[in-house]
Amino acid sequence: MSGTKGISKEGQSIPGEIHLYPWFEDFYQEFVINGVPNSLLIYGEKDIGKLNFALYLANYLICENKTNHKPCLKCQACRWYSMANHPDFFSILPEDSYHLLPFAVNPDAVVSTSSEDKKQSKYIRIDQVRDILSVNELSSYRGGMRVILIYPVESMRVEAANCLLKSLEEPAENVFYILVTHRLESILPTIRSRCRLLALPKPSQELSIPWLSEQAQLSNKSQSEIEALFLEMGRSPLKVLNAIDGNSFNSTFMLNELCSSSSLDHTKFIDLLSHAELSDLLTCLQKWCIDLYMVYSGVSPRYFPDKQLILKDKVNKLDILELNRFLKLLIQELKLTTHPLFPKVQLEAVLSKYAQLFKS
Repeated sequence: MSGTKGISKEGQSIPGEIHLYPWFEDFYQEFVINGVPNSLLIYGEKDIGKLNFALYLANYLICENKTNHKPCLKCQACRWYSMANHPDFFSILPEDSYHLLPFAVNPDAVVSTSSEDKKQSKYIRIDQVRDILSVNELSSYRGGMRVILIYPVESMRVEAANCLLKSLEEPAENVFYILVTHRLESILPTIRSRCRLLALPKPSQELSIPWLSEQAQLSNKSQSEIEALFLEMGRSPLKVLNAIDGNSFNSTFMLNELCSSSSLDHTKFIDLLSHAELSDLLTCLQKWCIDLYMVYSGVSPRYFPDKQLILKDKVNKLDILELNRFLKLLIQELKLTTHPLFPKVQLEAVLSKYAQLFKS
């Protein structure tokens, strides 16, 4: 079976046991109290905890002793689920995403068996979907709910998505499909129309910072540093956690360069590509330019509030029309970073355009 059963433990204190992130607790209660649809499409920004929400919801559906619309975490079904061994729970992910789940029960689902792919695939294949759907033609093992989690939906190839459509249109009464996406606009309209859409809210600073401070106790990060990271990372707690752990792009060098000069040294930025993704560099530049626009408009910067005085100085030489054009350009350039053919050339072109924002 290509769909490995598994549970995400990211950010959890007990391996395999799902606890909802604090910023979703009230939202979750309001949602489940009205009933969970058989086909659900969860969407929202990256790194806010959508997979955690989906896995907790799946645990709730699987649980045989629900209490106050929450899984009991004690019944046989919950124990099996926490061990990634529940026969009525299935997850479909690309091969390169199985590390997000704590267990890899089926090695074939984790290690690519294709002779064409030397590294793990970024896509959900049609055979993964077919295998799961064929199993769901049988009755439930426990006589209860059966849950299929697909993450992220945008990684499904077209033929895999088409294979899923009929099942979404006529789901069995006891079968629940939980689909999760970072980019709702990229999902086929035929899939969207067959699901109830659920937009997860942006985490609040009030609930995120205490949780992040607790997770970062061993990092020697002060609360003010965590708060600054929270703003810089677009209020995405899991992205902040990765930054604290040193597992994501460090923007310090790039910010220092942006602060010091309008005419950037292309060589220094190209050197960053040896240990950073092009998308990380362009995203940092995009945040900087958004803050330039906000300061120009008389509003406090959103991402780098500690750089407000420098931003104000930059704004004095800023051509606002060029900035508007540049922000639109960045949106297009970021779309091309999924499979950049010539990242150095692309980065150089963007940096040259950035220099034109400022009047000499």
